[in-house]
Amino acid sequence: MKKNFRDRFRPLLHKLHLHGLYTWLRENSTALAALVCKYRYSRHIKHMQQKPCCEKIRVLFIVSEIAKWKEQRVYEALEKSGQFEPIVGLSAWNRQASLSVKELAAVFDRAEKFFAGMGVKTVRTIDLSCGEKVYRNLYDFKPDIVYYTEPWSPCEKQDPRSVSKYAITVYTPYFTPNYGVLSLDCHQLVHRLLYAYFTLNEQWSDAYRKSLRFVAHSTRFVPTGHPTLDYYADGPKIPPRKGSVIYAPHFSFYNPNNPDYSQRYSTFDKNRNEILAYAKQHPEFTWVFKPHPVLREWIQLSGLMTQKEVDDYFMEWSTIGTVCEDGNYQDLFLDSRAIITDCGSFLTEYGSTGRPVIHLINLDNTYEPTFLIRDLYDTYYKVHNLEEMYATFKLVLENGEDPLLAVRIKEAGKVGILQSNATNSILSYLQKLCARSSGY
Repeated sequence: MKKNFRDRFRPLLHKLHLHGLYTWLRENSTALAALVCKYRYSRHIKHMQQKPCCEKIRVLFIVSEIAKWKEQRVYEALEKSGQFEPIVGLSAWNRQASLSVKELAAVFDRAEKFFAGMGVKTVRTIDLSCGEKVYRNLYDFKPDIVYYTEPWSPCEKQDPRSVSKYAITVYTPYFTPNYGVLSLDCHQLVHRLLYAYFTLNEQWSDAYRKSLRFVAHSTRFVPTGHPTLDYYADGPKIPPRKGSVIYAPHFSFYNPNNPDYSQRYSTFDKNRNEILAYAKQHPEFTWVFKPHPVLREWIQLSGLMTQKEVDDYFMEWSTIGTVCEDGNYQDLFLDSRAIITDCGSFLTEYGSTGRPVIHLINLDNTYEPTFLIRDLYDTYYKVHNLEEMYATFKLVLENGEDPLLAVRIKEAGKVGILQSNATNSILSYLQKLCARSSGY
C-alpha cells in the first residue's frame, strides 16, 4: 500500500522536532476555535461577576453514563454554599448515542432513579417525545457554567465550541490519572476548548501544558486534586483484616473486530473464569464485581462470549457477591480489604486507601506508567500469569499478608493522593471566578 505524505514524513518530522509545529498548522480550524473560546469565556466571567448577589450561578453537569459520575461531593458543596444552583443534565455521548429511543429512555429512567437517591436534580438534554432523539441546545437550561464529566464524542450542540457562546466550561476526568496517555488525557476536542480542566496536582498540570505546547487549546489546567479521592482522604491508610475483595476488570483485551484499538490493559479474556471459580471456592470473603462500564459491550463486539454467556457470567457474580455497575461504589472500596484489577483508573484511585492492589498485567500492553505514578505502581502486587495470580491470592487474601504496605503508603504520600481536598479546591476556584464586587 502506498504511503501518504504524513506517513512518509512523520518520522522525519519527529527527528527534527517539528511534529508539534506540523500538528499546529494542520489543525488551524481548532486554533481559531480556541481563540474564539478564550474571548467568549472572558466575557462570560465578567457577566457572572456583574450578577446581583441574590442571583445564583447555574452549574449544569453533563452526564452520559452514571458509572462515570465522580462529582457528587462537588455538587453537594455547590448546593450547600448557597451561591450556586447545580443540576445534572442527562445526555448521550459516545456509545450512548447509538442507543434506540426506547433503550435511551430506559437509560434515562435508571439514571433519574440513581440521582434521585443521591439527592441530585436532573434534566434531560435530549428530547425523546417525538419518537426520535433530538439533542437540545444547552442554552435552554440557562447555565453560567457547564461542567463536563467525560470528553468522548460530544454532539455538536453540546461541545465547548457551541457552549462557549453562552457559558464557561470546566471539566474533571471520570478517571484518576494513570498511564499518562496524553492523547486520551488532554488532546480530545473537549479537553482543548475548555475554560478550566481540574487536574490531580501541579505535576499533572505541567505535563498536560507541555504536551499541548504546540497544539491549539484554550484550557487552563488547574491543580485541585480529584473529587473521588476525597472519599478516602479521612479513611484508614492500613488494610483491614476483614472486608470485601473487589474484582474490577477493564474492557480492553484484544478485539479481533477492532484490532487497531491501542489500549491493552485488560486480562479478562485470560482469567475471567479462573477468578470466578476462585471466588466460589472462597465464600469466606465478601466479593464485589465492579466491571468497567464498557465491558459488556466489548465482550459481545469481540465475540469472546455470547449474550447468554455474558448474562450468565454477571448473574453468577450476583449470586456470590455484589455486582456494582454505577458510580456509587466508594463505600464498597472503603469497606474492602483488597482489589484485583487491570483497570488503569482504579490503580490510582484504590491506591489512596493504602490497601493491597493486585495488579493483573496484560503482557501485550505497550503503555508504561508515567514517571508521575510509576513508583507507586511498583508497590502493587504484579501478576503476569495464573501461577503468579494464585500465589498472590494466597499471600494477600488467604494469609492476610502485605509486605509492601510501608513502601506503598510512602509512595502514595509522594504522589499526593492520601489527603485529597479536591471538593473544597474546586468550590473555592469557582467562587473566586464568579465573585461579585459587592460580595456574598
